[in-house]
Amino acid sequence: MAPGNPAVWYNSGVGSKGMLLSQMGRYKESVAAYQGTVLIDGEHVGGHIGMGRSYEKMRQIDKAVEMFMKAIEVRPDEIISYGNLGRVLLETDRVFEAIAVFKMAAAMDPHDPIVGKGLVVAWFKAGEGKRARAYVQGLKLVDAELHNRLSDLMGSLDCSDVK
Repeated sequence: MAPGNPAVWYNSGVGSKGMLLSQMGRYKESVAAYQGTVLIDGEHVGGHIGMGRSYEKMRQIDKAVEMFMKAIEVRPDEIISYGNLGRVLLETDRVFEAIAVFKMAAAMDPHDPIVGKGLVVAWFKAGEGKRARAYVQGLKLVDAELHNRLSDLMGSLDCSDVK
C-alpha cells in the first residue's frame, strides 16, 4: 500500500493508534494496532519499530529484538532501528552483539549521537574503555559537538582504565 494510506497512518505513524496506546501504557493493544499496520503493509518500518518498543516495555525482549531486526531487514538504511536494537541488546547485557549493531550503524552515519553514545557505553561495558576514548578523540576534528557530548558521557562513566 502507498505510504499515504489512511489505514497505515492510523495504526503506525506519529499521532497514531499504536503510538497513542503505547503512550497510555496499553502495550498489548499497541502491539495489536502495529500488527494491523504490518498486515496492511509488511514493509512499514514504523510498525515493526512500534511493536519492538511495545514488546520492550512489556519486557518481552526476544520479541522486541525480533521486531527491531525485522525493521532493519525491511529498511536497512533506517538508523533508528539499529539504535533501538543496540540499546535493547546493551540493556540485556548482550554487549558484544550491541557493539556489532552500533558499528554497522556508525558505518552508515558516524555522526549520529545515539549511535555514538551506544558505542561508547557498549565499549565501556565490554572493558574496552581505551577504544571508546579513541573513538571520541577521533571525532574531535570532524564533529566537535558530538565529541564534547561523548566526552561528557565518558566523564560520567568509570574511566579508570583510560585515565
